[in-house]
Parts: sequence; C-alpha cells; structure tokens
Amino acid sequence: MATHRWRPNYRRHTSGLLLPDRRIVDPLRRGGEQHGLPGYPCCCPSASSCGCTCSACSDTAPCCWRVDIAGMADNTCSECENFNGTWYLSQDTAGGCTWSVRIPTGCTECDSVDLVLTVHLDGSDYKIKVEMVDDSDTVLHKWEKNYGEAAPDCCGLSSESLPHVTNSGDCDSSSATCTITAADNNACEAACAGGCDACIDGDVPVLVQATISGLVNDQCDGCSNGNGTWTLEYMGNQVDGCVLSNACLWRYAADDPDLCSNAAGGFGSCSGISVEFELKQADATDYSWALTVSHNGCTESTVCYGARWYRQTTPGGDIDCKNISIANDDWDSSNSIWSGCDPSSATATVEALA
Repeated sequence: MATHRWRPNYRRHTSGLLLPDRRIVDPLRRGGEQHGLPGYPCCCPSASSCGCTCSACSDTAPCCWRVDIAGMADNTCSECENFNGTWYLSQDTAGGCTWSVRIPTGCTECDSVDLVLTVHLDGSDYKIKVEMVDDSDTVLHKWEKNYGEAAPDCCGLSSESLPHVTNSGDCDSSSATCTITAADNNACEAACAGGCDACIDGDVPVLVQATISGLVNDQCDGCSNGNGTWTLEYMGNQVDGCVLSNACLWRYAADDPDLCSNAAGGFGSCSGISVEFELKQADATDYSWALTVSHNGCTESTVCYGARWYRQTTPGGDIDCKNISIANDDWDSSNSIWSGCDPSSATATVEALA
C-alpha cells in the first residue's frame, strides 16, 4: 500500500515522516501483538545520545536533540506561549545533518510548523540553526550560532544557547530564547503536553498512523481510495469529528482522490477524502474511540458519508495515548455511514507515531 502523508510538502522526507523505529504495544492489550513502523528508516540504532553521524559535526552526532524554547509571545495568534517548553527532534535521514519534529495546530492552537535543527557549513563557517518553518517552507523564526572554522562537537553540547535571528508569522519570537542539548534517544518522542482530556497528563502523539484495507463501495463510489496507510495530524481537544463530539481528533484531509463524490440527494457535490481518528472520555469510566473515512467536504452538507470503526473501553484511568496501538480485532463494530462504503470485510488499525 502507498503511504499517504498529511501534506505533500513534508520537507526532507521522501518516504513519509521519519521517526525512530520503535515497537509500540497497545496499553490496553498488554502482551498482545506488536506493530512496528515500516517505512520509517530509523537513524537512531542505540539508546545512547550519540549513535548517529553528521558530516558537519566534529565527531559523532546525536540521534536526538532536545530543544528548549522560552519567551514566545503573542502576535496575531493568542496562544503562542504553547510553543514554549521542551521539544525533541529526531534525525531526518541516517547520516544527515537535519533533525525535526512536527508541531501541529492541535498542540498550540496556532499555525502548524516544523521545528528543524540543522548543522551546516556556510562558506568556511560551521553553524547550528533552529528554525520554525511553515507549510509554505517559509522560515518564521530562527536562532543560529556561528562556530567559525571549527566543526562543533555536537555530542558535547548541553544547554547551548543560539542567538535569535528571524521573527515573523503569527507569533513574536523577538525576545524568545532557544537552547539545544544532545539528548538520549529514549526521550525522543513526537508528542505535546496538555493536549487531550482523555490522555494521561493530557499528553498526545502529534501524529497517528491509520491503515485501512479491503474497503469497498456500498452506495458510494471511490471507496477503494480509502485503502492505504494514512498519517493523521493532531487537530486538538474538544473538537467535533465525524462520529464523536467534543473529542480529541487526529485528521488527514486532501482534495484528491475522491471518495463518495456521488453522494445521494441532500449532500450536493462531494469531493476529496478525509480520515479521522477520535478519542473521547464518554463518562466517568468509559472511553470511546472511532476511525472514519469519508469525503473531505460537500457543498450542501457537513455530514460524513463513508465508513467507520468504533470501540468502547473501560481502562480504569486515562489512556496512555503516546502508546496507542489498535489492532483490527480490537474494534467493537464497523459499519457504513449513510450507506456510503462497506467495511464489513475490511481491516483497520491505528498506531501512535511516537
């Protein structure tokens, strides 16, 4: 199956988002089947902080960097302080000199950005820069330090302060600070804090991966376009999804290919595709989960039209969302939405990319 990404411009990543190849076990199915993350060429082979290489470092390079940001202030976005804190960046490609993490809107309530650290040679000078880059590849914020003609000892850097260079976009970084530290690989997870009421400590993975196979048409056309592996980005807490209201929501959406473009009367003209994963604390003890695939939008209706998988659990506490792994057998039910697509013989899985 092809791997479909949230946006076509995941820079630097030609085969999908590159994250450490970690084994994830469903926290609700201890001892159950483990699901790896195929297609993510891991560049972090050991637990030590310096098992990787970069030609611009004087010796070995960290597989993971810790980036601490403080002092981000509001501009046109009123939640810019959510960028402050600690972020962990994984090496994009083995032997490469860029590390990054996605910070989606759901984590900050501001525009999504990639936080990117680069060690590079600029003329005769070695430099390390940290940038916040938007989805049009514009550098919004930048911190950079010049190390002169001597390559930096990347693995020896701890709480290294980078001078501020660039400030633009919907947040104000003019007084913000940025420090970097070579980090242990075990700490290198793409997650944000305080994001979801149903998760332990609110911590959520910024991305989850959904894999669907065997989906066919009911009264819709193009349902086979829902088959594949999809990377869903965190959209936020208390968001209304296709199935659950006021839920934590991860979503992939695109204008192509079409699913259910022939929706029946009352929907108008429908196009595109949307894949959503929703999680909600339904009551004091029960948690609801849903995976849906549908069109991306219709001209005359906001109702989803496609198929869904549903699950309800009583885990005895909040969910360890950073380690979510749902196998096909874990779903309680699957059904067509408005007789759109038929999931009766299909399979669907969901895993956190952390």
